[in-house]
Amino acid sequence: MGAGAKADVAERLYEVLNELVGDKGIEVETGGLGGMMDVRLRNWGGVSVMVESGNNGRG
Repeated sequence: MGAGAKADVAERLYEVLNELVGDKGIEVETGGLGGMMDVRLRNWGGVSVMVESGNNGRG
């Protein structure tokens, strides 16, 4: 695993992602970042998510 963002940066990215997904009409439910959540998933096929930080792994 690579290095993660600092908590304040990670939380803002989490909020922005939820807003963008919600703006597309997809139902989004949230919890506290880092908190325990009861998550159910219905898998209809594969999903890939690519996140590029632009720092080429240099933290």
